[in-house]
Amino acid sequence: MKKKEKFLKKRIMTLIVLGATLCSLTACSSGDKTADSAESYYDYDGGYTTQDSYDEGYDMIMEEAAETEGSANESGAGTDVTTNRKLIRTVSMDVETETFDTMIANVEDKVDTLGGYIESAYTYNGSAYYNNSRRYAEMTVRVPDSELENFVEQVEGFSNVVSKTTTTEDITLEYVDTEGLKDMYLAEETSLLALLEKAESVEDITYLTTRLSEVRYNIETLESRLLKYDDLVEYATIHLYIEEVEVYTPVVTEDKTFMEEVKEGFMASVQDIWNSIVRFVKNLLIDLPYIIRFFVVVGLIILAIRLIIVIIKKVIKNKKAKKAAKQSSASVNKPEEIAKVEVAEEKKDVTDKETK
Repeated sequence: MKKKEKFLKKRIMTLIVLGATLCSLTACSSGDKTADSAESYYDYDGGYTTQDSYDEGYDMIMEEAAETEGSANESGAGTDVTTNRKLIRTVSMDVETETFDTMIANVEDKVDTLGGYIESAYTYNGSAYYNNSRRYAEMTVRVPDSELENFVEQVEGFSNVVSKTTTTEDITLEYVDTEGLKDMYLAEETSLLALLEKAESVEDITYLTTRLSEVRYNIETLESRLLKYDDLVEYATIHLYIEEVEVYTPVVTEDKTFMEEVKEGFMASVQDIWNSIVRFVKNLLIDLPYIIRFFVVVGLIILAIRLIIVIIKKVIKNKKAKKAAKQSSASVNKPEEIAKVEVAEEKKDVTDKETK
């Protein structure tokens, strides 16, 4: 019923648009026509018609819609949106694996088997430079919607699922509205083409051509949107985050006693400590060349500093020795100079006495 009402509205709207377009065309191209011709409209069957003919055409459309409704009710084959819904299903999964390479190969093989494809994939294989050997992968997988449950079950079978989120988006109304809008533009395109064949003036041809370009652009845009909707509906999307681990994250499946929880927690702690020790030794052996290089560089720096200190001390010692030698030489020559000064003073005294 709703679809039928939309159909009627579209037909009526098309008639109104064509009537307004025709009025503008007749006003521009026929200056010598009578006032009665100004009220003329363009009929779907071709050619101009009077207001009475337009009303008859409108009544015909209403009768056709009523007949269609009656036949649909009699046959019980009316359109039911609930039986043909457009659903977009998306699943997000975080999984763990102890065999990373095998897990990736299994996912790729399963996607090919089900007729899907991998939309995007990113793999991190660890880095010895950053001391991080943990590997993980992020994948966006597309599989036929009918095979979604099968694919998810297969992934759950050869991995440990940490978390899973499923979402379903109903785009039925958007899809129907888009189709209806496309049909309206197609009807307008057909009418504009018919008008263009009968147009004579340059102004009418220019207007109709411009409008046809706009309508064609809108039709192509809506067709592209419908194709995108179809792809999202026909192929479900799965976002996979795969992480390589040494031990799976435990999943609580039943209530346990206090002692059972303590025992499992203690064993898990011991296992984690042991894994840490093994990981430390492994990383130590892997990074041993870097460690040796570090100590060699540090040793050379220390040796260079010590050599510089020894040279500085030797230079300072030599300077002190030269200074001491100068001072010793000065002290040896001082008595002779004093004796010469005393003799000169005595001679001066004798000379002074004789003069007196």
